[in-house]
Amino acid sequence: MKRISAKCRVQSAEKIPPRIVFVGILVLGILAFPLLANSGHEDSSCISCHANLDTENARPAERWESDIHRLAGLLCTDCHGGDPKRLERAMDPGKGFIGAPEGMDSVRLCGGCHSDSDRISSPVLPTGQLNQFLSGPHGKSILDGHGGPTCVTCHGAHGIVPVAVPSSPLFGTDSVKQCLGCHGAGDLARDSTAKSYLEGVHFNALEEGRNLNAPSCVDCHGAHRALTPGPVVSARICGRCHNRELAYYRQGPHGRSLLSVGQPACTDCHDHHRTQATGLEELVGRISDRCWSCHPTGSGPWEQGRAIDSSLTRAMSLLEELKQTSLELALGGIQTSRIDRYNREAYSWLIQVESALHSVDTQWEELTGMAKVKMMASLNLSRDHFLERRIRSFVFLLLGLLSAGIFLLLAVKLNSIEKELHRRHALGSPEARQREQERHGR
Repeated sequence: MKRISAKCRVQSAEKIPPRIVFVGILVLGILAFPLLANSGHEDSSCISCHANLDTENARPAERWESDIHRLAGLLCTDCHGGDPKRLERAMDPGKGFIGAPEGMDSVRLCGGCHSDSDRISSPVLPTGQLNQFLSGPHGKSILDGHGGPTCVTCHGAHGIVPVAVPSSPLFGTDSVKQCLGCHGAGDLARDSTAKSYLEGVHFNALEEGRNLNAPSCVDCHGAHRALTPGPVVSARICGRCHNRELAYYRQGPHGRSLLSVGQPACTDCHDHHRTQATGLEELVGRISDRCWSCHPTGSGPWEQGRAIDSSLTRAMSLLEELKQTSLELALGGIQTSRIDRYNREAYSWLIQVESALHSVDTQWEELTGMAKVKMMASLNLSRDHFLERRIRSFVFLLLGLLSAGIFLLLAVKLNSIEKELHRRHALGSPEARQREQERHGR
């Protein structure tokens, strides 16, 4: 009996038309597609809906495609809540929909992830930004009800990329523009010197030199805490790039004074934002002016500043003369590679003087002395070359005069020979012989 029933079932299955089987599979696929689609892309309905809205509401969906959070696996619901599995419940507050968070709500939303080391998979991405922001002036301003910038203000809401990517609004000089968007306008512009940063050497290096190592606002004030550093802290911040200058500074009286009374700091001489270039060319003749701002004219420190000015002025003037001398010799066909090497070595010693001045002791004299040794070697070699050139010129002149004398003697001799030949030729004619006889007969 079992064999007969199994056989009947097979025969009955064979009688189902293939058309019906195909339709059944198609219906099952249509019914299962929403479940399969939502299994890994729960925000697909958010994207598809916003893509069909006006430009302003479609822009978030467009930017979300390249957002670093989307690439990390986050969904629209992670920030906005709701239930996109069913369109009528996508924006249902009962399903947790919160819309676009603002103010401190948006800060805590971002900080909820960026303060959780379990959710931040990158080992180099810090997780303390929320605490830094809340302890800084921006966070305190929002907490006090005065408003202020949030995470979205600087990083954007959708289409967020790492700050090291050129398209980021916080890349290079764009980060400065973000800060000056507030600190360069309105009341903040009157109370702040931030805008003068655009006139300083750091912004010039960042914008024109494309030197991304040049400090922007966040390098000195911090990205999220945004504090104004005090004198001691500012010296450490400057020393992160100018480490040799900081080492000399700590050795001298100014560094010790900073620790005891809080001045002078780097910014007392170099300014906060409008930092100017202080290379050798800019320093020469101006050091005592800086000393005078704190030390009265005639005082010991001021006199020392004048001595430094005088020494550097003479050294730089001599070095410039040696460079011109080398150029003159090179144009005269003299090999100047050794002279140029001495000049470069002298300049390298003088560059160290620029750093050593921060110690305000005698180290600058030693370095200037080493530079002068190289310059004297260059000077002596230049004199040897000039003497060689004079001797060579004298020899060439003497040879020229001798050659001219020889050519002149040869010309006179040739002229006399030519006259004698003409005379002999003339005496060979009958008329010449008759005239010669008549002359002798008389």
